[in-house]
Amino acid sequence: MEMQNQKNVDDDLECARIADSCQKVVAVGINRTPPRFISCLIQSIRKVTTKPVLMYPNSGETYDAEIKEWMKNIGVLDIDFVSCVNKWCDIGASLVGGFCRTTPNTIRAICRTLPSRA
Repeated sequence: MEMQNQKNVDDDLECARIADSCQKVVAVGINRTPPRFISCLIQSIRKVTTKPVLMYPNSGETYDAEIKEWMKNIGVLDIDFVSCVNKWCDIGASLVGGFCRTTPNTIRAICRTLPSRA
């Protein structure tokens, strides 16, 4: 699920409801979404499904298709991204990863954070 506007959020929640009703679907995922939207999406999705919630946020950077470049000044530092991981898990995320513009360092930092949750 990618959060861009309220219509997308409504559509995403409807998808989560449908996924919840399907026995062959084992989890509901959030991806390609800036970290600043993840907490709200997890909380909303948890209201419509009992399935595990997967999340693969992007770095928070925006791609400018006109100049064909990522806008680095609006992204999230690895440390800021990872500081949210425990909160995301506390409110219902079951699996955490990274998507566009996250780095191996981001994933390593997530790995160092998650063992404390075991």
